[in-house]
Amino acid sequence: MDYVMEDARGNALATTQPNPPSWGLDRVDQRDLPLNQQYNYINTGAGVRVYVIDTGIRFTHQDFGGRAFQGTDVVGDGQNGNDCAGHGTHVAGTIGGTAYGVAKNVSLYSVRVLDCFGGGSISQIVSGVEWVTNNHVKPAVANMSLRWPVPIVVDPINTAVKNSIAAGVTYVLAAGNENGNDAILYSPAGQVEEGITVAASGSTTNSTAYDQRASYSNAGPRVDIYAPGTNITSAYSTSNTASAVLSGTSMAAPHVAGMAALFLQSNTTAVPSTVASAILAKSTPNKITSNVANTPNRLLFNDYLNTVAHAVTVNAASYIGTTLAPDSYAAAFGSNLATTTASASNGIFATTLPTQLGGTTVKVRDVLGTERFAPIVFVTSTQVNYIIPNGTAYGSAIVTITNSGGVISLGGVQVSTVGPGAFAANANGSGLALSYILRVKANGTQSYEATGQWNAQLGQYVFVPINLGPVGDQVYLIQYATGFRYRSALSNVTATIGGLSTPVLFAGPEGGGNLGLDQVNSGAISRSLIGAGVVNVVTKADGRTANTVQIQIQ
Repeated sequence: MDYVMEDARGNALATTQPNPPSWGLDRVDQRDLPLNQQYNYINTGAGVRVYVIDTGIRFTHQDFGGRAFQGTDVVGDGQNGNDCAGHGTHVAGTIGGTAYGVAKNVSLYSVRVLDCFGGGSISQIVSGVEWVTNNHVKPAVANMSLRWPVPIVVDPINTAVKNSIAAGVTYVLAAGNENGNDAILYSPAGQVEEGITVAASGSTTNSTAYDQRASYSNAGPRVDIYAPGTNITSAYSTSNTASAVLSGTSMAAPHVAGMAALFLQSNTTAVPSTVASAILAKSTPNKITSNVANTPNRLLFNDYLNTVAHAVTVNAASYIGTTLAPDSYAAAFGSNLATTTASASNGIFATTLPTQLGGTTVKVRDVLGTERFAPIVFVTSTQVNYIIPNGTAYGSAIVTITNSGGVISLGGVQVSTVGPGAFAANANGSGLALSYILRVKANGTQSYEATGQWNAQLGQYVFVPINLGPVGDQVYLIQYATGFRYRSALSNVTATIGGLSTPVLFAGPEGGGNLGLDQVNSGAISRSLIGAGVVNVVTKADGRTANTVQIQIQ
């Protein structure tokens, strides 16, 4: 049988909780040391379900107060979800115990995939995760304090966890205890970027070195955050009042799972990427000593998690597309995004842009965990236009907007090679195209002509009808756009004007060096459209369709 061991190391066998029984609780509610012998919290996790994928839970333990339930038991040894190893009960206690827990009123569900000795098969783990995917009730968190070495075929575990996250369950994953190895060598923590991978803090030799990287803890760029993991006191399975002190990234991860529950209590519809972004955005930076190179230096912190707002990012040309490309214009909508109104450019024409404007910053964290500051175009209290940073990896990304007062708004965006959008002259995603025409006469002379003009009385741009001219004139449409430059072959970019297929001659960066600005050149416009009036212009790139804009042909 394939075999996996739980990830514990050693087995030494706004409300205030004074003298919390675990130093971990004391640490996560304050930015700095020394500990103050208090655990302060705003939420309790009420209404949130946490699925503990582990050795089971002792349901009758007094610290759970009747809030621990059987989910499923795939081990098949007659335990019916009960814990005969101790590990799962300890994990559950840190997540949601009345005394030992971060989220003191959360509902805990036993997903028993490991036996009384802490072992289980790949198929058991996959079955447990799939049960969560198919049976969870949102808002939902899952904790996996277990790992499997990558050289073994672990694709089924990775796939199952990814599918479960896609179904809306936030997964918290223990980084592993191989004495500083790269977490990428272990599944699921180092293989499922969409989860929150947790390393452990707390010295094993100095009882007051709370912020030292635990010597046993794995590390590396796939780690997202540190949390207390050494000498953690929590509930245990040997009796209804038992406790034990354990160390491991298994003990660190449930601190984060409990924090996710606190956030979800106030943000019940938040998707997993938003939960992760909230936790990372509120973490305390640069506290971990003896950190391993290329490992994010973030320590779990719970202050004001319930106040994090949401921001929705869309294509800034179309205002509908949520799949965006690197080096393309994006628009985020929310509230309290900025404390002032400021612009850094003349519309979409800017060769340089700041990464802070009016005190507001935008950071984009890609699927590989790299976080970059985004160039900002303009800010208001309800809208921020920015550019997806160059080099952002393809996949799910987390957007963090912080205003000058420290208010954080979070959202997610999908980054792909293309995210086509056509700019409209009136900046509304439709109607008159932001474009001009190139006229090539029969004798070879060329001229550029506007397709729109400003109407002061109406307070908007209006159509300038395009005259296709005499036979022999060739008229080409040049559109301003975004999200086209990383398309594949030019043959995979198409355009229709007035419903007629029109050759695309160029689709890429606009020649003036303006950040994020692309152009699409198509034509010649068919002379069969003479007299057609207002017609639609539709472009596609690599199978993705941009918003429809219009021109007028006389």
